[in-house]
Amino acid sequence: MVVANDYFMKKMAGCRKSNCHRKTQAKQYMTRGVYYEGLMALYKIAPKSEYLEYAINWGEYHKWNMRNGIRTRNADDQCCGQTYIDLYLIDKKT
Repeated sequence: MVVANDYFMKKMAGCRKSNCHRKTQAKQYMTRGVYYEGLMALYKIAPKSEYLEYAINWGEYHKWNMRNGIRTRNADDQCCGQTYIDLYLIDKKT
């Protein structure tokens, strides 16, 4: 998991880069949101500060918001919320 994640972090270089298919889409959308859910799970078993920083930068870049705002009912748009909650719970412990 660590090797695969390190590859992804180097290849995708943060929240401003387009996705693997060179499409431009909001980076808090489901495809990226699922990655960050996995990153939070990895952080729980391998707590590297760069994992936490990578996820926090993503949330800050998007102002902790969902792709289509807070009124969206689309699960693809809400996926980022799980990572936001995980980061809140980690911060709350420190």
